[in-house]
Amino acid sequence: MGNKLCEIMRYEQKELQIGFSKASLEGRSTPQEVADRREELIKAFFKKYFPFPNRVVKGNIIDSYGEESDSIDCIILNPAHPYTIDSKNSKASVIMADGVDFAIEVKGELNSKKEIQRALRQVFSVKKLQRVKQNTSGKGNEYFKKIPTIIYTNGIKKNQNDFVNDILEYYIPNKISRLYQFDMIVSPDAIIYNSCLELPSLWDTRDWFFLKSGQDTLTAMLYLMTCFPLSGLRESKDILTYYLRDFLIGMQVTSKEGLSKLLVDLDNGEIGKYCE
Repeated sequence: MGNKLCEIMRYEQKELQIGFSKASLEGRSTPQEVADRREELIKAFFKKYFPFPNRVVKGNIIDSYGEESDSIDCIILNPAHPYTIDSKNSKASVIMADGVDFAIEVKGELNSKKEIQRALRQVFSVKKLQRVKQNTSGKGNEYFKKIPTIIYTNGIKKNQNDFVNDILEYYIPNKISRLYQFDMIVSPDAIIYNSCLELPSLWDTRDWFFLKSGQDTLTAMLYLMTCFPLSGLRESKDILTYYLRDFLIGMQVTSKEGLSKLLVDLDNGEIGKYCE
């Protein structure tokens, strides 16, 4: 690729995968121990690329309308968020939606419908939150009032259609439109990107795109994160875009046939025929 940052990101990705495997060995006595170790690895990664005055924490997010999310593994706070981290235990006493830039849920392998839909429910709990303070670049756009969400997993089903169907079997019966869906699902060698017309994107259509990102998955994820609206207006363009903007050229991108139309119908509430 000829880009030093991208080359470093490939090493970061290898180290993260090794770390996940090591966590499974070190914490094999209890699933929670494994999960805790993996969460710390992801938080350490994001602390590198979203350094202070950003902060990376874990916990429940509240909004000013009385809603509260489930506990989320990795939350990136905007510098404008009050410093509510307890110095005694490094945990946030309160996390406010209007100061959250990203919410990342960390999972092992999403190979079962149960685990996939559990992750989607946690994302939905975040998407129910509403920001009051709105990025002026998206004035009047409801998507800019929502927190971008990412599911980071150590693996997904090998059959792409089966994985998509498991997601749809949660979204369709519950009539969950794009406003309340995941933004990205990131696995070691691929990314599922939830595209829509209302958000800045590389694709001007409504669809779920599968990026065969391989060893450049973390690079792809960071670049795509620069496209999402933050809780506050960026003072300047994210510097990562200058170094990562050309890496998607030549990357294989696919989507499920007919999915775009189905998603549009779901967004418009025209889903009766899919629920029969």
